[in-house]
Amino acid sequence: LYEVSQGIPLLIVGASLPIFSDLYKNSKNKFKTFFKNIVAITFAASIMILVIFLFFPELIIKIVYGEKFLSSVFPLKIIMLSVIFMFVNYVFMSFLVVVKKQKLNVLAIGMTLVVNILCNIFLIQKIGYVGASVSKLISEFILFCSLTYFVVVYFIKDEVYYE
Repeated sequence: LYEVSQGIPLLIVGASLPIFSDLYKNSKNKFKTFFKNIVAITFAASIMILVIFLFFPELIIKIVYGEKFLSSVFPLKIIMLSVIFMFVNYVFMSFLVVVKKQKLNVLAIGMTLVVNILCNIFLIQKIGYVGASVSKLISEFILFCSLTYFVVVYFIKDEVYYE
């Protein structure tokens, strides 16, 4: 179910990427506004998905997988908390590609990979499949923090936003 939710930010970012690139080349002010709007749209979409999965996880599990999988409700709730970070991460990664700083994506993803592996090693041993959900949440948060840092430090204070 988590993977299915990834399609939403991919559609939003994929549809907006050509506009994003064009605005970066032609109008930094419009680029800034568009960037803020895309972040707001993906954040709003993530909140809607999160609310649905936090308030109706039992119903969703029963419909999709059946009653024998109701034990997965708690890990589903945990992993769905990461949707907020994941949705915005797609926008931030696209931003870095548009401004030709995709190496920062590689750095952020590499750091997150190390954190994810370490979390999986320790958390899955201690709390099983719930640990995998917690690991995913931690990893998406770490990726969000590193991408936010790169976007803020390197670009929002930079000439990208000033003509």
